[in-house]
Amino acid sequence: MSAFTEEQQAILREAFNHVWSRMEGLHADLNDDSLRVSSALEVLTERGLLTDEEMDQVMARLHVEGGHEAQQEPESITEQGITAAILGGDLEAFRRQQAQEEEED
Repeated sequence: MSAFTEEQQAILREAFNHVWSRMEGLHADLNDDSLRVSSALEVLTERGLLTDEEMDQVMARLHVEGGHEAQQEPESITEQGITAAILGGDLEAFRRQQAQEEEED
């Protein structure tokens, strides 16, 4: 016997889909940004505009500041309205939002 009804399971699936989809996008953005920063630092070092020691200092500072920001109150990775709509039974809320975002791009 399931702890959730079929309807509740459908709602939970959509809520999780919403969260994981947004997390996937944020993770991809983070990877892209990290690659750009790393590449920029390498170019600056290769051109002699930044010493190896300075590059290490910049990287250490980015690591410390990034860790500090992560400890601050986390920003919501989902839109509260969409999450509320999904949990309220609107299983198409996130799909509509995705379609709208695709149209805007």
